[in-house]
Parts: sequence; structure tokens; C-alpha cells
Amino acid sequence: MLISAAALWLGAYLSNERVWTWAFDAAGLDVADRLAGAAHFFIYDTIKVLLPLIGMIFLIGLLRTVIR
Repeated sequence: MLISAAALWLGAYLSNERVWTWAFDAAGLDVADRLAGAAHFFIYDTIKVLLPLIGMIFLIGLLRTVIR
């Protein structure tokens, strides 16, 4: 279960930019446009920062339960 969750997390992290680029293309938004590019960057970068943060919090929680 833990291995599959880690694989899912890694897949989400690695495909983050491609997913949002596809979503913006599917919505008909041009990423080269300033507003659409800024929105794309904000969403992509927010998730890019949150995914490792969530992973680190999870690993620290695991370590704390093992050490106690």
C-alpha cells in the first residue's frame, strides 16, 4: 500500500507540468498569453511546491512514530 502511494505521488510530481499544459490547451488557453501563462505558472508551481512538502511531512510523521 505504501509503495503504491509513493508511486502515485511520484507520478503526480513528474507529470504535473504536462497535465496543466494539456488542461490549458484543452480549455483553449494559450500559455504564451500573459494572463494564461501566469495562471499556468501559479497552478503548476503551487503543486510543485506542495507535493514535496506533503511528502516530507508524511515521512517525518513516519519517522516520529518509529522513533517513539
